[in-house]
Amino acid sequence: MSSLRLGNNDNDIKAAATKFEHCIESYLRTHNVQYWTEQQQKSKTRRLGMLDPPSPDFMMKDGHSVELWLLASSSFRSNGTATDIDNDAAATTKSSSSSKQHPLVINWIEAKMFYGASIIPNGSPNAVGCVIPKMEQYVSLYGTGAIVFMYGCGIQLAEQLLKVGVVALDARCLDLKSVEECQRKWCGDAWGNILF
Repeated sequence: MSSLRLGNNDNDIKAAATKFEHCIESYLRTHNVQYWTEQQQKSKTRRLGMLDPPSPDFMMKDGHSVELWLLASSSFRSNGTATDIDNDAAATTKSSSSSKQHPLVINWIEAKMFYGASIIPNGSPNAVGCVIPKMEQYVSLYGTGAIVFMYGCGIQLAEQLLKVGVVALDARCLDLKSVEECQRKWCGDAWGNILF
């Protein structure tokens, strides 16, 4: 890793991932979305004398969930999760089309500072291989949610996630300057390009 300048240690990657979470948090604040951070969620359970449950990076506060409308020709389960969504399903506003639309309530958001590769098998001992089981756990505890991949994700993984009740988002609407500045220190070339 260090000879490829992809991080001298895990602290480099963790620092950039933390900055990515801050970018999402800034976006949520700008749009007046009320949430608890992962740390706030853990503090709350510890104050109550409980063990820490699995905690997404952001949990929407009661009454402050975000609702996306998905264009689809298939049915949704009664709990709002998708079944057999078309490949070209798209998030849209409720009033933008008269097509059949289905709401997906975002109760929580998870941040992943990597590309969600569809080719990595589910259950593989790496970050991408653990995504589906972790998201299923969150859905069973907290209902439907979203995962933001910094570098986007493959269509197959996005469809798998949607089937369990998680919409895959990319980071194109986020201001990532602070993440990129951090990355240039440990995975940038002489011209300032970030090496992925």
